[in-house]
Parts: sequence; C-alpha cells; structure tokens
Amino acid sequence: MNIAPFAERLQQCHLGQIEAHLAKLSAEDLAFCFFYPATMDSVRERYLARLDPARDILLGIQIDGDIAALAHLYVEQHKAEVGLTVLPEYRERGLGEQLFEASILEARALGCSQIAIETRPDNAPMIALARSHGFAVGYDYGNIAGRLELRPLAPAGMSLWTLHRLLDVGAGLWRSLFGCAPMDKR
Repeated sequence: MNIAPFAERLQQCHLGQIEAHLAKLSAEDLAFCFFYPATMDSVRERYLARLDPARDILLGIQIDGDIAALAHLYVEQHKAEVGLTVLPEYRERGLGEQLFEASILEARALGCSQIAIETRPDNAPMIALARSHGFAVGYDYGNIAGRLELRPLAPAGMSLWTLHRLLDVGAGLWRSLFGCAPMDKR
C-alpha cells in the first residue's frame, strides 16, 4: 500500500482527482458535505466550478494513487473554514483527524485568526472531532457551527510548508557553520 500525504494550493489539474474522490461518496455523505441532496452534476456546478486557487488549499492523503481523505481549507480575510471527506473504506483510521490537525496548523501558519467548521447536526464524527480540538460548537440556523480562535504560527501569509522549507534551509546553514544539526548536543 502506497500512502502519500499532500498539501498544496488548488490547481486546475486537481479538479479531476477531487471529482473522482467525491464520486465515491454516498448520497448521504454528499449531503453531509454540501447541506443539500447533492448529485455529482450539482457538485460539479455548485462546488467544483467555484473552487478558487487564490483562496483554496487542499490537504489530503492518497492511498495507491487515489484520494482516500481530503480536507478543503477555504481562507479569506484571515479566517479559514475547513471541510473534510474520508472514503468509507478508510474511516476510523485517524485520517480525518490527521487532516483536521494539519488544517488547523496550516490556517495558523497563514496568519488566520480563526478557523471554523459547519456541519449538519447528525454528523456526530465531525462534531466530536471539532470539540476534541477545542472548538466552541453550537447551533447556527439549524446547522452546527464550530469556531476556534488561533494564534499565528508563522509570519502572516507564510504557509506551513514554506516555513518547513525555511527551517530546512536554516538547519543546513547551521550545519555548515557549526558542524552539527541545531538540536545536536555536542
């Protein structure tokens, strides 16, 4: 089994993979995601066609080349909202929780002051996940809304992945100057 996590800004080339992932979800799962009795035609028209590379970040886990779990992080005006989907055969393995945590970190790294979820009242796994990560959860116009105030992780606008790259470069520079890794106790 080949497992590959990914995190990147949305690009046009991702749409086919996202569509293939969503097509594997049941009608009930799609209703959890989109708050209406969704069909793949309506998902294409009302969701896929409106994804925006300037604001949408995808985090996911691919297993054997297919997206097994997907987090969509919508970022606008220093606030983020996250949505998750996990294919049924991969549920209860911690994939959703890993992506949820990665989404919170990414939102912090981008300088967001808040991250939110919105879900149906009968989506117990998402509600439990949000509560377990400190979200204030309550009813909002018949749905469940959750919010978590965030502290910045990196300078505003710098993604977690950029921060990692800078730290890698910094560690390499440290090694070249001092002959050991920054955390070595020589």
